[in-house]
Amino acid sequence: NIPMKCSKEIAVTVQSPQKLPLNSMKDDNINKMRTQPRFKLQEIEMGSFLGAGGFSNVYAIRKMTIKDRYYGNSRCDRISLISNDSFHTACESPSAEFVGDETSDSDYLQDQEELKAKILIAKECRAKSGNFRYVIKMLKTRSDDDLSEYCMDAKLLGEEAQLLANIDHPNIIKIYGTSYPFLSVRSSNTEALSFLILDKLEDTLDRKIGEWAKDSKKLTSKILGQTSMLILRLKVMASLASAMKYLHDRNIIFRDLKAQNVGFDGSGSVKLFDFGLAKNLNQEEIRNDGTYEMDQAGTLRYMAPVVLNGRPYNLSA
Repeated sequence: NIPMKCSKEIAVTVQSPQKLPLNSMKDDNINKMRTQPRFKLQEIEMGSFLGAGGFSNVYAIRKMTIKDRYYGNSRCDRISLISNDSFHTACESPSAEFVGDETSDSDYLQDQEELKAKILIAKECRAKSGNFRYVIKMLKTRSDDDLSEYCMDAKLLGEEAQLLANIDHPNIIKIYGTSYPFLSVRSSNTEALSFLILDKLEDTLDRKIGEWAKDSKKLTSKILGQTSMLILRLKVMASLASAMKYLHDRNIIFRDLKAQNVGFDGSGSVKLFDFGLAKNLNQEEIRNDGTYEMDQAGTLRYMAPVVLNGRPYNLSA
C-alpha cells in the first residue's frame, strides 16, 4: 500500500501499481495488469503542456529513449528509439548477466518481455500522420510541507493505473505504462516521478458541442445538415453508452461523467478518460439496499442528488 505519511528525511518508494491485483478481476486481467511496462522519467522526452487535473499535469510525449535497467556496460545497455525512425537491438540473445545477485530466471524472462513491449511502444511514438501518439500524466510537484498530500495523489494515480490496466474497450483511453519507481519523495526536493503513459487525445466532447452549435447555424440545407449532425451525435452517444456499460458490467463506477472527460483521438474515435475518481466496487461491501458507502466524488454540476446529499449510492448514480 502507498503510505499516507511520508517522511521528509528519506526517499519513499512503493510497489508499482501493476502488481497490486484487484480482487474482483479475472485472473487473465490480473496477468495483463502485471505486464504493464515500467518507464523511467529519463527515458521520456516531454513535449507541450496539454492540460491539468486536480493532482496531475499532462504533456505530449515527443520521444522515448529506452534503457535496459538490468544491464551494465553491455551491448544491450541502451536501445534508442526516436519517433517512427528505424531502430535496432542486439538483445535477442543477450550474453550479459543481470546486475545483482537476487535476480531470478523468472525476473530475467519477465524483464525481456517488458523490454520488448517498451521498444514497440516507443517505435509507435508518432502516428503516420506525424502527430504524437502518447501523453504522460504526471503528479504535480508539491512542497515538502505537502508530502502527505503527494502520497494521497500518488494513491489515486495508482488506483487509476490499476483500473486502466484491466480495461480493454475501444472507447476507453488506453494505458501503455507506468513510472518506475512509482513514487519517489526526497527531502527538500519533492520530485513528481509518478506518472502514467496514455493515449493522446486531440479534442474533447465539450469543445465539440460548441463547434456543432456554430456549424448548425452555418448550414445551408437545414434538413440534410441537421440529419447528418444528428447521426454524428447519436454515434458519439452510442460509443459513450458502450463504454459505460462495459464499466458497469465489471462493477466499476466512473463518478465523473461529463463532456470534459470524453475525448476524441486522432482518428475521431470516442475515448472516455480521466479515471482519477473511478472506483472498483467490492461486492462484499454492498448494503442491503444495493448501495455502497462511498465518499462524495465528482463535479458538482453533474453530480447525482444522492451523491450531493452524502447518502450511499451505486452504479446508477
